[in-house]
Amino acid sequence: MDKKKLKVSKKKFTKIRLWPSIVSFIVFTGLFLSMIMFVLIFYVDNMLSFNITESAGEVEVCINAVFDGSNTTEEARKIEYENVSKYIVNIQDMAVYDSNGNLIEHYTDNKLIEFKYDTVLYTDPDTGYIVYSESDVFKSTNEDNVVTIDRVNAIEAIFHSLERDGSLSFEYWYSFNIDGNNVVVRYDKVFYGSTFNYFIGMVVILVILLLLITGYHIYTLFSSVAKNRTMVYLLYTDDVTNGNNWLYFTKKAEKLIKKNHKNNKAQYSYCMINLRMEKYRSFTTTYGIEEGEKLLEAFDSKINSLIDKKEVVAHYEKADFAILMKFDKKAKVEKRINNILLELDSAMPDEKFYFSIGVARVGKKETDPLMLHNHAALARNQVSEGDEKRISWFSEEQQDDVLWERIVENDMERALEAKEFVVYLQPKYSPRGVLGGAEALIRWIHPEKGFISPGKFIPIFERNGFIIKIDDFMISETAKLQAKWLAEGKRVVPVSVNVSRAHFAKSNLAEHIAKLVDKAKCPHEYIEIELTESAFFDDKNALVNTVKKLQELGFKCSMDDFGAGYASLNSLRELPLDVIKIDAEFFRNVSDLERANLIVSQTISLAKKLGMKTVAEGVEVKSQVEFLAQKGCDLIQGFYFSKPLPVDEYDVRLTEGRIKPKEEETKE
Repeated sequence: MDKKKLKVSKKKFTKIRLWPSIVSFIVFTGLFLSMIMFVLIFYVDNMLSFNITESAGEVEVCINAVFDGSNTTEEARKIEYENVSKYIVNIQDMAVYDSNGNLIEHYTDNKLIEFKYDTVLYTDPDTGYIVYSESDVFKSTNEDNVVTIDRVNAIEAIFHSLERDGSLSFEYWYSFNIDGNNVVVRYDKVFYGSTFNYFIGMVVILVILLLLITGYHIYTLFSSVAKNRTMVYLLYTDDVTNGNNWLYFTKKAEKLIKKNHKNNKAQYSYCMINLRMEKYRSFTTTYGIEEGEKLLEAFDSKINSLIDKKEVVAHYEKADFAILMKFDKKAKVEKRINNILLELDSAMPDEKFYFSIGVARVGKKETDPLMLHNHAALARNQVSEGDEKRISWFSEEQQDDVLWERIVENDMERALEAKEFVVYLQPKYSPRGVLGGAEALIRWIHPEKGFISPGKFIPIFERNGFIIKIDDFMISETAKLQAKWLAEGKRVVPVSVNVSRAHFAKSNLAEHIAKLVDKAKCPHEYIEIELTESAFFDDKNALVNTVKKLQELGFKCSMDDFGAGYASLNSLRELPLDVIKIDAEFFRNVSDLERANLIVSQTISLAKKLGMKTVAEGVEVKSQVEFLAQKGCDLIQGFYFSKPLPVDEYDVRLTEGRIKPKEEETKE
């Protein structure tokens, strides 16, 4: 993928929700910071407690020295106070009271002074009252009055508070009782010296750790966003056009449709468009696959330039595009489509492109883009090459077909298990009426709807892939019937079984068929594998290899509807077939009988020269039988001899072995 394709388009992406990562980042950061605060507070408290415990004995010794009578001068007491300060370096106040609560000494700021200033001692945590000193009297205050309280009671209150939690207000207190004197020391939560250095170091380490973790988190966040965008790009980008792929289209289209349904005031609804460039295979054959992909890329770009933000387009498959377009009026939609076609025609001015378009309106309760696109594709299938308009709208009749398809798809698995599918056999006779083979045909006998024609369910099975299970069922059932008749000693003739082109995609198809037939204990020569000419348009090499393997295993291979397609001679040249079946259309409503008979005659002659047998199908009148007999056709299959028969009726024909042709038998 080149750089141009790696360029990310904003509108190509769904919104990437970053808020979960951002919220988780904020929560993580908040939790981390809370953890840091908890650690710091815990550390501070523990260091303070450690300082108090460590220095308690020394403080008592120093203060005791103050009152032991050896230091009688103010200078001596000041020295003792400084000694105390060495252990509690941030001491604010130290007051000494006698047993009656009278102030003996008050030290503050390294000075011995009398207690004359207003000083807050503590705040009572129960009442919120502030206890403070005024001269030598303690007072308690609240918002309404000032009450003078006894000094002794105040001291007892201080001690009581100290015993409860060890702190008053936001300050730490420590008390001693020395020789009947109460000593109260007050200091703040401030660190100095080595303790402060430890504290700062821890903060720095935690901040660095936070930055590293935050950086890593941001890196992983942006890395996740980048990876998410790359994954979204790879998931939602079409490999051919570099535009939206089908997965993106279905998600975006469903979102737009649902949003429009909820908006009762919307001035428009939506319609689904299936746009196909016809004869794309011819274009790539002429110019090459690479040029074809460049053309589709140009188409995608041009369509995107002609739709608005509330519409979406995507490459569906091959040369098909899906467009969800606003619907206001039918004429307006068709005008926009024609403008798109004019723009697409200009992609290569020297080339003439042919497009077919199917349009399906989005109903009030419809939200499934896949179903709506299928509706549009059904409508597009109604456009013929000669139509000038090139636009077909999905109709009610087509809606009935869709409903029927749903009924079939809902019932098909159950019907297979319930054995509602049965084998009918249409005999193949020589022109003289000798039974020479048969074709196994499927019929559906529904318990409620009765007999269902194959034309009403086989095309559906081919589209949804269920045809592969039907092929296996028909091969197995036919082999069982052949084995049963052989065991009964009857003269058994080869029976051909249709194998769909989808089945030929299997590399081991020959071995798979052999396994099914062997399980029924049926010899391989009694089962003929019938393929359609359309299978030749797929992988030719794989088809040729499968046919050769089948022949090596003892199966005969035939081509159905020979002459209905455009590669008949090519298939004869490359495929080693045993039998060719001449298409029934050569014998029905032929305007130029002479020309048709000439083609049939030459086809029979060519087949004989290539060592192949011929079967003419769809034969209904005696004159056709006589003509085919004259030209040497080996077997005839059609209503002239027999319609498809249930197994028991075919059993009777098998026993008879020969039928006397009627003068003429018309189609039932």
